[in-house]
Amino acid sequence: MRSTIRNQSSNVYWLRPKELVDLGVQVNKMNRNNCYQFCPTRNTLSKEERQKKYDQLLESIKKHGFSESNPILLMLNRTSDGQDKIRDGHHRLSIALDIDAPLVPVRFVY
Repeated sequence: MRSTIRNQSSNVYWLRPKELVDLGVQVNKMNRNNCYQFCPTRNTLSKEERQKKYDQLLESIKKHGFSESNPILLMLNRTSDGQDKIRDGHHRLSIALDIDAPLVPVRFVY
């Protein structure tokens, strides 16, 4: 079950994709072969349909880049046993790493 977003920063920050990986917030490395398996709105698609969606996202990012209007959402968990993690944007981060994107938009939520 996904946790509810209670608050989010109004700012979007541009961070290096590798920094996000180094922080340990990327729970699963997504790629064309395992894409959208854990996405509740797309996990009923066939593997070929999920791969097509991934390819479309990849091509869109290559053509248009990343957008501040669709940032990676980073859930900040400040409890004693909590771990910060990506709430939305696993595929975008994986694509950013694959294409060596210098920066990606990130919004912090908690």
